[in-house]
Amino acid sequence: MEPLYLYHYTSIETLALILKNKTIRFSSLSRVDDVEEQKTADFGDLGRFCFVSCWTNDSEESIPLWNLYTPNMTGVRIRLPLDPFEKIQVNPDEKYVKESYLTHPQLTNEKLYELGCSVNPPYIATLCKVQYTDDREKLERKVYSEIHIEPNAKNGFKSSIERKVNIEDIGKYKSKKWVFQNEYRYKFIIVPWSLNEMENITQEEHQKIFDRLKTNKLSFEYIDLELDNKKMKDMEITIGPRANQAQIQIIHSLVNQLNPTASIRESNLNVSM
Repeated sequence: MEPLYLYHYTSIETLALILKNKTIRFSSLSRVDDVEEQKTADFGDLGRFCFVSCWTNDSEESIPLWNLYTPNMTGVRIRLPLDPFEKIQVNPDEKYVKESYLTHPQLTNEKLYELGCSVNPPYIATLCKVQYTDDREKLERKVYSEIHIEPNAKNGFKSSIERKVNIEDIGKYKSKKWVFQNEYRYKFIIVPWSLNEMENITQEEHQKIFDRLKTNKLSFEYIDLELDNKKMKDMEITIGPRANQAQIQIIHSLVNQLNPTASIRESNLNVSM
């Protein structure tokens, strides 16, 4: 059963940007705290194409998360309902893309196409519950496979080999040393080709395009997704247990100006300054 709310620990500066821009930043797995996450056993650092925003379902405050993701436990913990992103109609005449969440000052969906890349189906940020394991086959999984295709009329009675790269589980597994995070994450994958390139191409051309997953890099490492206004109103902000009076005043001022319907609460933790 999915939780009703998720929680995100961050700094006061990032809170200000979230409230001002009404966006949440997704970063490539090449930039997350566990640098091993982007690796695969047989296809390189494929996680560089996977963008994530990391949350937890634990309603109890976490001292490790306060320490890891806020400066000296002086930041905030943001609570939002599930799936808080604004849906935006994109390219209504495009048969592949009917709706998307992707918004960014420089990287609209059209701009992604210009850069020769696109959002992988299902085109939106999906919620993933992180699974913690010490199984190296999952942590450094094999993603590449080959399928032998027998001769038939469709391929001109020629045998061939179809190569596939499974990218669905990228960002799903983490080492058990991170189990304290109780992490849920929203994620999507951007592939280094446009959907238009995949139309009416030969199998050989198709495989050459797929090879970009091994060799190409994206020219950006983050994308911001716009928040739904109604769900922003249901935001709850917990003030870090070591926040001083000046920081508390800044948080209240930001919320009063930029999201006045959000609720603010003080931390339940008693920690020394």
